[in-house]
Amino acid sequence: MTNWPPTSPTRWYPDGLRYLPNILTLLRVALTPFVVVLLATRRSTAALALFAVAGATDAIDGWLARRLRVVSPFGAYMDPVADKLLLSVTFPALAWSGQIPWWIAGVVVARDLLILAAAGALWAFTSIRGFTPSVWGKASTLAQIVAAVAVMSGAAPLVVKPLLAAAVCLAFVSGLHYLARAIAGLRA
Repeated sequence: MTNWPPTSPTRWYPDGLRYLPNILTLLRVALTPFVVVLLATRRSTAALALFAVAGATDAIDGWLARRLRVVSPFGAYMDPVADKLLLSVTFPALAWSGQIPWWIAGVVVARDLLILAAAGALWAFTSIRGFTPSVWGKASTLAQIVAAVAVMSGAAPLVVKPLLAAAVCLAFVSGLHYLARAIAGLRA
């Protein structure tokens, strides 16, 4: 097959596959409480395995949605929510188990709450309905994932400390960037 996937709008997949990206997003949401419980009970290896599966669903659902040409409003809304949920509870669970300081978990959660508040303010007071991720936001999310994986895998403090510092710094920068974008949107 030289022309794969087909460029014509003809559907080339079984009908049930169009729901698969959204099912994978919901699976990530469903895995989140299990990751938290495993972290809170200091079963980091099992938590890391589930965290990796959840991360894989994030990569696969987006790829499938584009490949199958089934990008949906539900998926566009739920995918970032699922990501925020997973990271926003992973860091407090790591703090609960004593693997990271509480203030680091607080910074990560505060950033996500700031983003939600900014998006809510834009939705409530403007006609802006999309609050797309920025380069800083993506960098912050990546830094948080890498830092969480390093902590869960039991990496040496020489590795973990700089990764946590990067996650905190990028959380601050991206939080301020999203706040500035929200203020500009409210003023417009």
